[in-house]
Amino acid sequence: AEPGATILSVSDDGRGVVTPGPDDQGVGMRIMRYRAQSIGANLSVESTPDEGTTVTCLLREAPRSVGVGTEDSE
Repeated sequence: AEPGATILSVSDDGRGVVTPGPDDQGVGMRIMRYRAQSIGANLSVESTPDEGTTVTCLLREAPRSVGVGTEDSE
């Protein structure tokens, strides 16, 4: 969907998350946010009560630097 990016999205049709956001107290949400942050990804959570939740992890490819004397410059 986006050049240079990997997107993983998981959705359900359950009861939804009561208060999605950066201050969630649940261990699962904290672990997902920590893991996304540790690889430089962004994690978003969208939820509607009684309609479900979508969790999306977006990892953009890091720009490659090309310099003189590197294999990429040949």
